[in-house]
Amino acid sequence: MTLVSVWAEILVGFGAGVGFSIAALVVVSVVVGDPHMIRDMWECRARPIKRLRDRRSRLRGR
Repeated sequence: MTLVSVWAEILVGFGAGVGFSIAALVVVSVVVGDPHMIRDMWECRARPIKRLRDRRSRLRGR
């Protein structure tokens, strides 16, 4: 199986947008050399981000 056929399977199987993003993450993970990068990104995405309130909302007491 060639790299092009693997890409084609991913794109057709998951849809163009989702397939491309998954394939891009896999390629970047392999190039960077961190096999746990995708898992770490998924865990960070699952946790909500606590945002600091801006100054105006703190002054209003909200």
